[in-house]
Amino acid sequence: MMNESCKKGLELLYTEICNLLKQNTSGLSNSEIANLLELTSSQKGNQKNYLTYSLLGNLINMGKVIKIGEGKSSKYIVKD
Repeated sequence: MMNESCKKGLELLYTEICNLLKQNTSGLSNSEIANLLELTSSQKGNQKNYLTYSLLGNLINMGKVIKIGEGKSSKYIVKD
């Protein structure tokens, strides 16, 4: 079972990502989201900014966010 404080932290991250996307209606890339929320990783290679990528995947599965495009040119928007 998830620790209550972890659950609250996760919900805050989801909320902040959605708020950021609402303010940027043309969409943002994973990298832009990581930079704006200061969640960038120093990891080099394919796993860079994996935290925001994972959170975005969860938001897509929850039906809150839509991914537009593929690869490095993909953007994310809030689903109305």
